[in-house]
Amino acid sequence: MKANRLNIVVFIIIIFSLSIVNILNPHKPKISEIERRVLKPMPEFSFQALREGLFLKEYDEHFADTFIFRESFVKLSKTVNTYRGVKSDDNIKLITNYGDNIAQIDNLDKIDVNAENEDPVTILFKDNRALTLHKFYPEKAQNYANAINKFRNKLNDGVRVYSLLVPDQIEFIKDEKYKSLSDPQDFTLEYVNMQLKDNVEFINIYDSLKNNSDKYLYFKTDHHWTDLGAYYGYTGFIKQLGETPVDLSMYKVINIDNFLGTRYALNEELASNPDTVQVFMHKDLDKYQYSVYNMETNNYESADLFDMSFEDGEKGSKYGIFLGGDRPLAKIISSNKNGRKILIIKDSYGNAFTPFLIPHFEEIYVVDPRHFDMDIFNLIEKNNIGEVLFLNTIHVTSKNGYSKVLENLSK
Repeated sequence: MKANRLNIVVFIIIIFSLSIVNILNPHKPKISEIERRVLKPMPEFSFQALREGLFLKEYDEHFADTFIFRESFVKLSKTVNTYRGVKSDDNIKLITNYGDNIAQIDNLDKIDVNAENEDPVTILFKDNRALTLHKFYPEKAQNYANAINKFRNKLNDGVRVYSLLVPDQIEFIKDEKYKSLSDPQDFTLEYVNMQLKDNVEFINIYDSLKNNSDKYLYFKTDHHWTDLGAYYGYTGFIKQLGETPVDLSMYKVINIDNFLGTRYALNEELASNPDTVQVFMHKDLDKYQYSVYNMETNNYESADLFDMSFEDGEKGSKYGIFLGGDRPLAKIISSNKNGRKILIIKDSYGNAFTPFLIPHFEEIYVVDPRHFDMDIFNLIEKNNIGEVLFLNTIHVTSKNGYSKVLENLSK
């Protein structure tokens, strides 16, 4: 009994001592190199925030994010995850991951976030490349189409609405043995197309990506497509509209090496095969204005379309270079005075895609529905927007969470 009490006292002393050291530590980290994300900063104190419980909530998140030795514990956890996967004799590994960032939103009261964890995401690691397996669920795919149809119904007939789903890279690998682990994505695309109303134009970029699948279209350590992949997605979109895409030779390319993306946190072996972030900048780069809407001041503020402050990774993932990351609302005004205005409702796949549209539109509005909390139909009417594009990864059709986010736009 005395030994048990002694153990408890020692344990409490250790925890208390670590907490005091953590509070007094003046050199708290700002980013997690292992998790590839920005850590929660120290919240600003105000009596209003204290009364509403926001200060204590945010401080708790800051304390947990910057706890002493946290990075070492995360590394240990990641190492355990690496060996947790199902491994085969030919060095193939399958890891199940919960809570993929498909329906992340700021206000967790808006939707049932538990719906996002209803099914895990399975990732195949093959040849030091992370491949997300696609799962087809008819009811969930139907829910995604329904959300777009509902949105379409609230618009006047003069607004064109497009739906573009981006296939993922496992669809285009040549090894049928491992490709067969994933449900056919061309079937999912066709199924969603069948559920959409006739006045929603289905944009199929499948062939555009398949015909260039020998190129660097997707990252090896991240769940996104590359800027080159986004370019070929853009060409498929523009050609389907009956227009001519800008030739690739009209872009200068900036290469940013040593990118370890979101999948690195699940398998440290990916460190031996880092990615390069290619940024395609149109040679007439100065002929546009990019601004981000500040929800606090209710004004647009000038920003960098390609935010190179993400280059060193200190602000988070280097993929944040495109549009400066996921913004609730942003706007691009080009020098192309053709009167065309488009709204892109997108997940993070739209970040690399959007800049390619600058030569074709006078104004481009970009909304991330996971963070947007305004009247979107007022935005469309007020700015006389004539075209709306829904652009998302195909994996949103395997979850109900993102569809519910889209449904909230129509409420």
